[in-house]
Amino acid sequence: MTYIDYILKKKYVLLLRSNTVYDLITLPHELFHVLFNDFDHYLTFHNQIYYSQEVEGSFADFLAIDFYKQKLPEISLEAAKIYLSNYKDNIYSLMIGSSYLQSINLKKQFRLNKILNLWNAPIPTSIAEIKNYMSDSCGEIINYALSYLASLDLFEIYKKDPEFAFYLLGNIRYSLKEDNILKIFRRNHITFMDDDFTNLKAYVKKIERQ
Repeated sequence: MTYIDYILKKKYVLLLRSNTVYDLITLPHELFHVLFNDFDHYLTFHNQIYYSQEVEGSFADFLAIDFYKQKLPEISLEAAKIYLSNYKDNIYSLMIGSSYLQSINLKKQFRLNKILNLWNAPIPTSIAEIKNYMSDSCGEIINYALSYLASLDLFEIYKKDPEFAFYLLGNIRYSLKEDNILKIFRRNHITFMDDDFTNLKAYVKKIERQ
């Protein structure tokens, strides 16, 4: 975890060892948070820029996975699968939350049979299971989901022009007051919302082939 003290102007990184692949990815992830967050970044907590707070961390994840591909290909592939699975879980949690809200009637009563009929996907079968999926805040889930997609677009740009990719990342992360995250993404060559998730689909197929 990265902590920023806005009063004393200091940054701290807490690293916990788990003896898993996460140990190899966590350090660059957190150091990118240190690099791309200034002491006035608390201004983003109350506008849509909040939903880009994990872009640099996710971008670091992709860079680390790519770095380990040469000497530790099995570790690289395992990490890629883990982070893709995390993204999938985030989207699934949003689906559960949205379906839960749609399944409540005007008397604020939840109807399980309604959530079962909303879409053809693995779905929870009890209130307890639904609450488990909704334990994280929707804002945080959206933050990680959008950041994963944006950083994947950035990574594709990085493979052609690393310096330009970092320039775009800086533009995104230092936009403190603008309150339209998709507009900021589009202005900085992030296109997942307009191109039918082209890079995500290609990335999933690549992992499946491996």
